[in-house]
Amino acid sequence: MRNSIHIGLFGEYYVASMMHLHGWTGVLTLKNYPDIDILGYDSQTQKTSKIQVKTGANKYNVLIGQNTNTFNVNKIVGPFVFVHVLPNDEIECFVLKQQDVVTLAQTFINNWKGTNGVPIKFNWKILKPYKDQWNNLW
Repeated sequence: MRNSIHIGLFGEYYVASMMHLHGWTGVLTLKNYPDIDILGYDSQTQKTSKIQVKTGANKYNVLIGQNTNTFNVNKIVGPFVFVHVLPNDEIECFVLKQQDVVTLAQTFINNWKGTNGVPIKFNWKILKPYKDQWNNLW
């Protein structure tokens, strides 16, 4: 039986594994480390990256972990990888640079018509241009 903890951990381990396949190092942070799930290192360029992973099995949307009324751009400290677990257990990854996440979040906020805060979420379809764009980690 899948639960949100298993899905979240799966996504983090999957992203770290993909990083290693690309020749990079990905190390999971201790749980509850604010805003960073994986510390990345590219030994060829000696660049580092603070990566946030959001994993979802939802058919339509994925949450980014912030609210429309309290969005804090300073909490977006690096690139995001959105891991989509499809019903047939296939995996899609969408890799966004820090500024891309900020831009999409601000667009969501600007389009929100309500006065009450809601969780910021991205439709999987709008993430399609970022599919497997692993170099966006750097």
